Amino acid sequence: ESPSAKKYGEVAEEWTIHDTEGFEGIEIGQYESIEKICELAEKIAEHGEAFACYINAFGDDDVEEHYGDFEDKYQGCYESKEEFADEWFDNCGVVDAVKNISVVGVSLDNYLDSNALVRDMEASGSFHFEKLNGKVYVFTTN
Repeated sequence: ESPSAKKYGEVAEEWTIHDTEGFEGIEIGQYESIEKICELAEKIAEHGEAFACYINAFGDDDVEEHYGDFEDKYQGCYESKEEFADEWFDNCGVVDAVKNISVVGVSLDNYLDSNALVRDMEASGSFHFEKLNGKVYVFTTN
């Protein structure tokens, strides 16, 4: 029961939000709907910072719609963008393929450039990297 209902016998018509602790950086407006706040809180409780990063990057106009997209697009949490790129090289079989190739006795695995891959992933718009609390959350964009 609201404080105004206790004091005056009726529920307040308006409210304002001043503290958004626990929403992991999602910007909550002062007059955000209680329904939307509850939806966000539920998804953050389920997925933590990763969902908050997704909402910060892609918007919060429809939490349920974004939730379905989140499950499809979330690639993981990493210490750095380069760590993600290294894992991507490995998962695609590039690391193993390159280890088996040498040109005039020179190993090609020294030429796998995680920084260049990250740069190209960002430039192409296919991946989005969101930083929060010292970690990098990775999402596909299509």
